[in-house]
Amino acid sequence: MTWQEILSIISAIVSIASSVPYAVAIIRRKARPQRITWLIIALLNITFLISTIMTGGNVIYIIGNFIGAFLVFLLSIKFGIGGKSRFDIVSFVIALVALGLLIAVDNKLAGLLLAVAVNVIALGLTVKKTIAKRDSEPRLVWILIATSSFLGLISLTHWSLENVLVPVCILSFSSILSWISTGKIK
Repeated sequence: MTWQEILSIISAIVSIASSVPYAVAIIRRKARPQRITWLIIALLNITFLISTIMTGGNVIYIIGNFIGAFLVFLLSIKFGIGGKSRFDIVSFVIALVALGLLIAVDNKLAGLLLAVAVNVIALGLTVKKTIAKRDSEPRLVWILIATSSFLGLISLTHWSLENVLVPVCILSFSSILSWISTGKIK
């Protein structure tokens, strides 16, 4: 087994493990996941998986992301917030249109860029919520997600824009959410 394969497995384990403290915080009502964010991310991870398989990226890392996102989405149905405001609905519709275009586009890079745009919309909802209520997201969770993304990135065996885009996007947003959740910014 190569060092990249080992790091890939570790990245998936860390990604799945990040959902454990998040799930506990959600059930204890210390965290309030944004429903639309997690619905979009769960759907998006399916497209990321297909794209990753087609481009030879880190499939194990994406599977780990999907499992964690799907678990959080299921918990957000009962314990989460959002999903009814005009902003949430408009964001969801834009994300669905972009997802539809992603499926219709024959160009892998264009499709992946659309997927990243959808991810930005989804995570933007959580950033907006976290800025308003900084203690609504556990910092440890976002540090673990950032760590998983970093490990997924450095474990790549085939470096291309298509393969680095998803882990870099997730690493960026999880780092931002970790920073916002400290409460030290105004």
